[in-house]
Amino acid sequence: AAKHAVENALGDFAKKSFCDASISLLESLGYRSEKRLPLSPNTAKTFRAQFENDRKLNADNALLDHWQSVDFLFQLTGDEIQASSQGNFAFEGKGKYNNTVIESYLFFAIALKNSEYTRTQLSGITREINKLFRMPAMLLFRHGDTLTLSIIPRRLHKRDESKDVLEKVTLIKAIRIADPHRAHIEILFDLSLAELHEQHHFTNWSELQAAWQTTLDSSELNKR
Repeated sequence: AAKHAVENALGDFAKKSFCDASISLLESLGYRSEKRLPLSPNTAKTFRAQFENDRKLNADNALLDHWQSVDFLFQLTGDEIQASSQGNFAFEGKGKYNNTVIESYLFFAIALKNSEYTRTQLSGITREINKLFRMPAMLLFRHGDTLTLSIIPRRLHKRDESKDVLEKVTLIKAIRIADPHRAHIEILFDLSLAELHEQHHFTNWSELQAAWQTTLDSSELNKR
C-alpha cells in the first residue's frame, strides 16, 4: 500500500501545482508538517529576500536564472516525527551522531526551466541553498517531466562548533513523473519514515540523516 501511495503521489505532479504535489509526495513517505511559509510570489527574488542574511547565495552556482519557481514546503521538527510515528518509536530530536547535531529539517521544491541538468549542476544548487541555513534542507527539483530529490549531509566543524561542513550531495536523479521506474519507487519507499525506522532504528535527526544517506548512497543504488 505504501508503494502504491508513492506511485499515486507521483501521478499528482501532472494534476496539482508543483508545491502541492511535492507536499503530497513527502506526506506519502510519512513526512508531514504544518510549519509552512508561503513565498509570494514564489520566485528566486522572494526566496533571497526571505532567507539571505549574513550568508549570501552565489547566483551562478545556484543557477538562479534557471529557477522558474521555488516553494518552501515545510520545516519538520522532532514533534512532527514523533506524531508521524504514532507512538511506534521514540524520537528525541536533538542528539549527536557522527559529529552532527541537527534539530530540524527544511524541505524546498524548485522548478527549473530546462529539461536536463547534470548531477554537478543540481549538486551546486543544493550546496548553495544549504549554505544559507543552520539546519539541512532537502530539495525536490522538477526539470522537464522528471523529478530529482537531493540531500547533503553536514557535520560540525572540527574547531568551530558554530560552523558546519557540507559534505557530498546525494541525488535520486530523473524520476519520471508519468512512468516511474520500478527502482525509483523502491528507493522512495525505502526513504519513507516507517521503512527507514524499520531498517535503521534512528532516534534523532542526525541518525535519521545518516539513514537517508545510507539509503541514497550511490553504491547502494547501483547494487539495485
